Amino acid sequence: MLKLDIVTPERHLLAIECKEITLPGLHGEFGVLEGHISMLAALKTGILSSKGDENLRLMVTNGFVEINSDCVRVLSEAAAIPSEVDEKFERSLIKELREKLQKVEKSDIKEFNRLKVEIERSLVKLQLL
Repeated sequence: MLKLDIVTPERHLLAIECKEITLPGLHGEFGVLEGHISMLAALKTGILSSKGDENLRLMVTNGFVEINSDCVRVLSEAAAIPSEVDEKFERSLIKELREKLQKVEKSDIKEFNRLKVEIERSLVKLQLL
């Protein structure tokens, strides 16, 4: 069994044991099984899933994962489990952010990128439902 540990700057989201983990790597999705080679990888916003006694799907954002033969530690800017996602709120937020995105000055790259990241996070949260 693998120990999965997920931490954000705000909280320690969970610590569980599972048989298999799928992560949203910076260059594509990848899986981890017990005995995996040790490595450190960058993560992008996406769905993390685990299979074991209970199957789990949650949203993680940009961060890193440290993998050892029996332990996977995820350090993410933010994370959400399905029970924390409010579909009505996320859909409303996406609409609002898209409207703001249309009004952003082309020279304001920082604000443009911030809005794109927030939209992506909300879209991924909706995938959990």
